[in-house]
Amino acid sequence: MESITDKKAKSLPARRLGYIITIVVQFICMYIMLHLYDWNVPFLTEEYDSLLWYIRASFYAAIIAYAVFLLYDPKWFRHLLKAITNIAFSLSAIMFYVVFPFNFPTEQLNRIVKIILLVVMILGLISILTELVTAIRYAGKSSESDP
Repeated sequence: MESITDKKAKSLPARRLGYIITIVVQFICMYIMLHLYDWNVPFLTEEYDSLLWYIRASFYAAIIAYAVFLLYDPKWFRHLLKAITNIAFSLSAIMFYVVFPFNFPTEQLNRIVKIILLVVMILGLISILTELVTAIRYAGKSSESDP
């Protein structure tokens, strides 16, 4: 029978591989998002340019967090940093809603995308709260076990 320590030792390399894969995927997604306007995506407006700062901030927050997880990743800390990255993502979603850099062929499609952005913002806020509560819960557990 494996001890908890053995399972934890096996899960650390797997988590680190997951962090590396996440960093690579984040860079790829950021590259795509930063070049959509350059590629003349037909439904993007000139206002998309004003959102690039928020897009970069969101991706860099996630990339930095996952790079830090490679070095230090207790549960409470992971959840705290995930809350912070969710804040950056939510800010980006809010700005997409406010600026709305899209011009779809129909007004109905524009409304549907706005509703989707509202749902994403609500889910982002729920995720922030969930991660913060989980971080606090794990931080409390780790301080109880400290001598």
